[in-house]
Amino acid sequence: MKINSASKYLVKYRTWVIKLNYPCFILLHLSLCIIITIIFTGIMYLIKTDFEKYPVNINVPIFFLIAWSIILAPILETLIFQKLPYKFFRRFKGFPANYIFISSFIFGIVHVSSFYNFNVISVLNIIRTILIGVIFAFMYYVLYKKGKENPFWSVVLVHALLNASSSLYDLF
Repeated sequence: MKINSASKYLVKYRTWVIKLNYPCFILLHLSLCIIITIIFTGIMYLIKTDFEKYPVNINVPIFFLIAWSIILAPILETLIFQKLPYKFFRRFKGFPANYIFISSFIFGIVHVSSFYNFNVISVLNIIRTILIGVIFAFMYYVLYKKGKENPFWSVVLVHALLNASSSLYDLF
C-alpha cells in the first residue's frame, strides 16, 4: 500500500474519530488495542510453537512491575515513539502517514523480548506491537490536531491501561 493511499484512509478515519467526545475516543482506542492483543494472543496459543517454553517470567517485586509497566514505560515510550517523532516528521512530505508507520515500526522492533530466541511468536509479537503503535501514534496525531486534550497524557493513559490489563493477565 502506498503512503498516499494510506494517508487517505487516515484522513477518513480522523474525520470520523475527531467528532467523538474525549472519553469515547479514549475508550475506542483502548478497546482496539485490547482486541488486537486478544486476537494475537489467541493466534499464538493456537500455534503453540514453543509457547510453553517461554512463560512470562516475573521475578521482580510487584511494585517494580507496576512502576515500570504501568507508569514509567508508558511515559518514556510515548515521549520516544510518539511525541519526538511527531515533532520531527511533521516537517516532511507524506506526514502523517510517514510518522505513524515509521514510529510504529520502531515501536514494534524495540518490543522484541529476545532476538536470541526469535521464532514465529516473536514475529507475531512484533506485528501486534506495530499495530498498537499505529493506534498510539494516530491518537497522538488526532489529539494534537484537535488541540483540546493533551495528546501526550492521553496516549500515556491508554498505554498504561493496556499494560495494566496485560500485567494482570500475566500475574493471574
